[in-house]
Amino acid sequence: FEDCVDGMAERLEPNSIDCIITDPPYGIDVDLSDTMGSAGVDHIGDLENDGLEDALQLFIDTAAELERVLTRDGHAYVFSSWKTYDKFRDILESVGFNVKNCLVWCKSTPNHQPNFGTGGVNYGNQHEFILYATLEDGDPRPINDVMSDLIRHKHQTQDNEHPTQKPVGLIETFLEQSTDVGDRVIDPFMGSATTAVAAIQSDRDYVGFELDEKNYREIVERRIGEAKRQREASVNSDAE
Repeated sequence: FEDCVDGMAERLEPNSIDCIITDPPYGIDVDLSDTMGSAGVDHIGDLENDGLEDALQLFIDTAAELERVLTRDGHAYVFSSWKTYDKFRDILESVGFNVKNCLVWCKSTPNHQPNFGTGGVNYGNQHEFILYATLEDGDPRPINDVMSDLIRHKHQTQDNEHPTQKPVGLIETFLEQSTDVGDRVIDPFMGSATTAVAAIQSDRDYVGFELDEKNYREIVERRIGEAKRQREASVNSDAE
């Protein structure tokens, strides 16, 4: 529960992370005041660092540290909005990443929350972009299976505990594609710990940072604890 840029600089050695999976502030000034109460999320109002200038500067600083800590054969997955995708791509490339694909996550149902741009003169949002990148000076490992750049996965909001929470199964897909058992994944914008939960369930190690301790510490600790208990129970069941 600290600034991810400072935390990575102080705590992580170069080439110590096998995969990056993260959902940073998009820089689109999302206002959650009237959209999230029905989804069970207590966090309303603005997202931290979601103004355009703040989000871009934060991502510049974060991307530089991510380039340092990623193994030379590692992969990176960065969620982004169509509104700022090009800016995030340019930042990644400016610090030494090679953006290989723009993956499109197609949600199985449209997002009907008005402040996310649905209704009136706008079409309903049903996708998000994900920048898939490797290191420019690296020797990237191949992905583990042939897969389309259009990824269909249901976006569940009913039990979410973060306003931009991603499905665990979607994160597990990227772990299965880009890592092996025992590898280490990092999420510098941990939120409600979805990447950590996916890592635990997939038998991977994880590192995560989250600045908003007030809203998410209890959620993060509970979800990680539950995932570890479920994993242990599954291992014990398999052993029997």
